[in-house]
Amino acid sequence: MTFCKGLKRELIKIELPECCNASRLYGILSFARTFSSDLIEIKSSDLCIVEHVIDSFRKLGVNLSEQMIVKTPRTFVLRIESQRINDRILADFGYSGVESSYRIIEDNFRCSYCKPSFLSGCFISSGTIVDPQKGYHLEISTHKKNLFNDFVDFMDTLGLKPKVFERKRKLVAYYKDSSAIEDFLTYIGAADVAMDLMELKIRRDVYNHINRRINCDNANIDKIVEASAKDRNDINYILDTNRSELDEDLMEIAMLRIENPIVSMTELGRLTKVKLSKSGVSHRLNRIRKIAEELRKDENGN
Repeated sequence: MTFCKGLKRELIKIELPECCNASRLYGILSFARTFSSDLIEIKSSDLCIVEHVIDSFRKLGVNLSEQMIVKTPRTFVLRIESQRINDRILADFGYSGVESSYRIIEDNFRCSYCKPSFLSGCFISSGTIVDPQKGYHLEISTHKKNLFNDFVDFMDTLGLKPKVFERKRKLVAYYKDSSAIEDFLTYIGAADVAMDLMELKIRRDVYNHINRRINCDNANIDKIVEASAKDRNDINYILDTNRSELDEDLMEIAMLRIENPIVSMTELGRLTKVKLSKSGVSHRLNRIRKIAEELRKDENGN
């Protein structure tokens, strides 16, 4: 299974309330191959995606048959050719069916989670992402100009504005920056995937950083990555559980560790207000580990 297919399957597994399920379906339909009164056509290389669309329709009271799925050598296509059904679907999302082009109707978003759900649907329908082991690139494309312009403006209002270009008469919104991809994935509900990407980037940066500075072996690099990951895990746990456990000195070193995951303890000590030695930094991080350990014991009732 490709990284992209796995991500989309994770997105469709997310259970949503009725309004957000409708918004996710709205995103899928908006970026579908065809969305009109005469024909609605949703195409995917993954049967699970097409079956998810049918299930989403059922939750909204539109019963479709799996016999509507047409299998081609490389894809599965859901074809809805009933004008009666299509007119109802269009009306449910605020369209009359006679529009020359469909624009994004924000009245379809009923709660604060509907917008992320809509973007999730857009990506499921027409998005791709490169395996982060090979590089950083995420894109969503369409041939519908007005929809695309609305989409880019919509992303901009959310602080997620993408770069754009045209490829073979298709308009493409994309990110190549790993941080922008992480922000987008987190926003649409794929926080675990975003964290995996972040950890992968940190690991890659660690390798590059260490190899530039010293010619150490892979075992030492793995130790640095592992120690940093454990520190950040403990810090995030304390911040989520009881941040008052961290006094000013510990909070300072905690924030520096989160902001600088790949630097050594010696370098970390140079970033504090009052410069610390390596042992001073180590002492504070050990105190943080003990606090996290005690909080976990309390949470587990031990």
